[in-house]
Amino acid sequence: MYLIDKLPPKNTSEERDLRILLHTSLCFSSQCHDFGSRDERRLNQLLKASLAKDPIVTMKEYKILVRSLFEYGAVVFSSHKKEDIARLAHVLNSSTRNLFIRALGYTYNATLRGVIRNKMLNLGSLLARRCGADLILPYSELFAHGGPTVHPRLGVGWPPRACVNPPRE
Repeated sequence: MYLIDKLPPKNTSEERDLRILLHTSLCFSSQCHDFGSRDERRLNQLLKASLAKDPIVTMKEYKILVRSLFEYGAVVFSSHKKEDIARLAHVLNSSTRNLFIRALGYTYNATLRGVIRNKMLNLGSLLARRCGADLILPYSELFAHGGPTVHPRLGVGWPPRACVNPPRE
């Protein structure tokens, strides 16, 4: 029997590993809510700390510090519930809104809709990016190394990764 600090481990319905909240039911709604809250906090911290009025600088800061959290673990907990995706898309839309307000000043009538802002900033929708992440990883695993092979005894497998050594001088 395994003991942790002289106590047996407890049975839990959820566990956090590498910042991803795993449930026994494999429902990731609380994970999406947690990521949305964390991204909103990070966005607010970024806007408070940054003094740049240039939208290009602010957009680079956003892509490095906030948007990277959207892609983190997207393949693991890719939720397809509309309310989960809407929660995360809300953070994306509020960040682009804050970017436009910082660059152009706050005028309610001049504030564009989120879809138009994302097109102007060359950002895809969150749903499209998450579907892309769902497709890119399996594609790279299947076809990056020459595709699957069939061995008579071993069955289906992938060729080993080729290690390329630089030439010595």
